[in-house]
Amino acid sequence: MIVAGRLVKAALLSIGLIALVPTQAPALELFGITLFGEDKKKPTEDANTIPAADPLPYTVDLNVAGGDEALTTSLSESSNLIALEDNPPDGVAGLIRRGQSDLDRLVAVLAAKARYGGELSITAAGVSVNSSNAYSRIQAARGGSPIPMQISVTAGPVFTFGSVQLMRADGSPWDGPPISDALSGLKIGNPAYPSLVLAAEKSIIIELRNLGYALAAVPRRKAVVNHQTRAMKVTFFVDTGRQVVFGPVQVNGTKDMDADFIRERADIKPGKLYHPSEVRKARKRVSDLGAFSSVRIRPADKPNPDGSLSTIIDVQERKRRLIGFRAGISNTDGASLGAYWGHRNLFGHADTLRVEAEVSRLGQKGLKDIEASAAITYRRPGAITAKDDLTVDLRAARERPDAYDRNAVAGLITLERRLSENLLVSAGVSSEYARIRDVTGVNKFGLLGLPVMARYDSSDDNFNPTEGIRALILMEPVISVAGTKTRFFKTDISASTYVALDNARRFIMAGRVRVGAITGTSLAKVPANRRFFAGGGNSVRGYAYQSASPRNGAGTIIGGRSLFEASLELRARVTETIGVVPFIDIGAASTSSLPNFNNMFVGAGIGLRYHTPVGPLRFDVAYPFTPTPENDWPISVYVSLGQAF
Repeated sequence: MIVAGRLVKAALLSIGLIALVPTQAPALELFGITLFGEDKKKPTEDANTIPAADPLPYTVDLNVAGGDEALTTSLSESSNLIALEDNPPDGVAGLIRRGQSDLDRLVAVLAAKARYGGELSITAAGVSVNSSNAYSRIQAARGGSPIPMQISVTAGPVFTFGSVQLMRADGSPWDGPPISDALSGLKIGNPAYPSLVLAAEKSIIIELRNLGYALAAVPRRKAVVNHQTRAMKVTFFVDTGRQVVFGPVQVNGTKDMDADFIRERADIKPGKLYHPSEVRKARKRVSDLGAFSSVRIRPADKPNPDGSLSTIIDVQERKRRLIGFRAGISNTDGASLGAYWGHRNLFGHADTLRVEAEVSRLGQKGLKDIEASAAITYRRPGAITAKDDLTVDLRAARERPDAYDRNAVAGLITLERRLSENLLVSAGVSSEYARIRDVTGVNKFGLLGLPVMARYDSSDDNFNPTEGIRALILMEPVISVAGTKTRFFKTDISASTYVALDNARRFIMAGRVRVGAITGTSLAKVPANRRFFAGGGNSVRGYAYQSASPRNGAGTIIGGRSLFEASLELRARVTETIGVVPFIDIGAASTSSLPNFNNMFVGAGIGLRYHTPVGPLRFDVAYPFTPTPENDWPISVYVSLGQAF
């Protein structure tokens, strides 16, 4: 029978050095541990005996006394003897090794449940697998029947925390900063789970580093298990190191990238008290450049003589050129195909050039209704300061939605500034020359706009967020400088939020709202492509593209001066790769300058998600509750990469 000794050994593996107080003995600190109960000896075999290589079948029975159902389940799931019962080992030696392995595995389960006083034995043919004569006894029992294996567990009491203290790494009393919050999980009288000790150790380090002790560590910890009081005393030996400020920044791994630019972009300010959040922000700023396959920011091994601590940025540059393709399909919007070529680092400042082209609405009607677009985009990070990014975009488009035909060329210059980790603002100049045919006839527009944008994003993932908020406000005054005379002011506001319903983040509630308005002119004087439309895979699912929009007396879609959309999804992961998403969408465009909530379109359905390293593959099926002329299908199907919002 293996009693306290193996439990102490398991706890050693789980939480470090443990000292044991047996029932009738004083405390014993264990670097080399004295085991109680039977001696731990390897089974012996005659020198001339060669273990049989043929499979040795066995049966196994698990008996647990004093434990609950959860403990019994954990023991059963951790046992190799039980899991591999239908896969017999080769010979007696293999069976003994499997049983001995289970001793360590099951003792670790008991220790993880804070049952340090439990008892455990594993026998084969009535003899302990750790017995010196186990081999010969099992060999003698071989015959026509499987070898009977017995796992006997006495769970014992749940031990609790008796005391918790901090000490300096050299063993002197603790005189460092108060960090009691880090020990809040080790409350006296609570079960002494090893996982809580490990979590407290991490919390100690985190709390100290948040106070400027960048090199804080816990070089060792000690737990004393007292079997008389059934309590554990935990001591953490902490090395705080010096409290430091940020010092010089060193960049490693650059080839084509300008190292000074990376320092500027990281924006780590020398002389500022060290804090891990500043390092995380710096890493995100550098990673967002898109020029690196990996970015690691770490402190130097030791402080500088002046009390500062150097920061080291290790980067690995990605290939400078890239090429890619994209595709999507919907039974209401048709298919789309696109391709792009890009350069990630033209002049050493992560300045990018991207050329792309796309054709869409394939298979919808005929060749005359196919849409096409082409664009060239240049982006220059750090155009004025490290926080300012310049973007120049030129594009041409042929659009053929049901509401209008448009051929156009357009340009946009914007300057963005990141005000904080989550908040970005931009201002720019837009220009457009377009020929548009709609229900009002053929009009030519030469437009000039001044778009202003603010974007807030605290979500945790670009492609599959599980928490946070995204919000976008876009405002643009527009005037005509050629062609049909017009002027108007367009506002487009959207927000989405993501809430995890469980700690494992397998169930995410996601919601989205979008509101838009155009003021300053009549609907007829607003270019058709600048109007609001609703319906489609990224709007109100279940409806054909733009079909949830205002119409004229002949039933032709004309678009609106206002918009309201809302969506609600429950994103549930069934497995690590498969997810199911029930959803409901509501929305409509309106001819008035404010949304008309009396004419909303409602669609609902269910989606399938296949999670890949680059984001979830989306397959949505939606049903429209408000019929429209375009919805000759009872359902709409959408396939694309990424979540709906």
